[in-house]
Amino acid sequence: MISRLITSLFANVIAFLAAAYFLPGFTVSGDPVSFIILVGIFTLINFIIYPIIRLVLTPLVVITFGLFTIIIHAGILYIVDLYSDHITIDGLLNPPLCHGYHCCH
Repeated sequence: MISRLITSLFANVIAFLAAAYFLPGFTVSGDPVSFIILVGIFTLINFIIYPIIRLVLTPLVVITFGLFTIIIHAGILYIVDLYSDHITIDGLLNPPLCHGYHCCH
């Protein structure tokens, strides 16, 4: 369990750095210590809250053949974005269906 947690922590560090580098609306700010704390909190949320959410939403995951897990992960990332000053995700709730209107804010 500890080795899985450490592996997930390193994978999330790489994923956050890659997302900050490649995605234009994804920015990570702060010093390296706050970045590690941010990734650690995200990893712990994935280890504690994600299984509960997935258990509750199992029918939707099964109906969509597992694609709903993307929505679950996006929701967890959005929660981390809301409560952290060190990560900013622009455009997460502004889908192309809004056509320039502020319908999603």
